[in-house]
Amino acid sequence: MTFLIKYGKVVRSTYYFHEKKDKKDKYDVIKNLIKSVYNKHKGRYGYRRITDELRKTVFFEYKNKLSMEENSILFKFAIGTSVKG
Repeated sequence: MTFLIKYGKVVRSTYYFHEKKDKKDKYDVIKNLIKSVYNKHKGRYGYRRITDELRKTVFFEYKNKLSMEENSILFKFAIGTSVKG
């Protein structure tokens, strides 16, 4: 790393930016499960129903992380859709 910074003329922040960008998301499995439950029920399930559905099928240790991921994913889905009866 220091070789790249000194001799490759790479800025330290740029190096760490690309290092972090290439890293695999450790909560990718949880995100995919949330998206699958959301899409399975055609967007009608919110935070509580998705949480209950996931607890029925899979045991989660990451309760707080689960709620943060659900909120961010549901927010992204809600922006792109509108429900008109």
